[in-house]
Amino acid sequence: MHALTGGLALTVLVAHTGMHMGGGLNRALLLTFLAVVATGGMVGIATASSGRVGGPSAAALHRARLWLMGSHWLFLWLFPVLVAFHVIAVYYF
Repeated sequence: MHALTGGLALTVLVAHTGMHMGGGLNRALLLTFLAVVATGGMVGIATASSGRVGGPSAAALHRARLWLMGSHWLFLWLFPVLVAFHVIAVYYF
């Protein structure tokens, strides 16, 4: 379900922006969104791979997954704040 949501969100992003970065907060919003999708995808890959890896590699994969998940949550927390500023800027200017 997360993969489908991420894919659909990327499709909407391309349709909305044409992948033009813009400047200032718009650039920050686009980069944050891409970071949310990228870290989410990497967490999914690490989670799917965790059952197939053993030994010291499993511990390293677990640490990487925790770090990626923390990064994903950090970017995910920042995203709605930037969306709010984006909407305010669109209606204000």
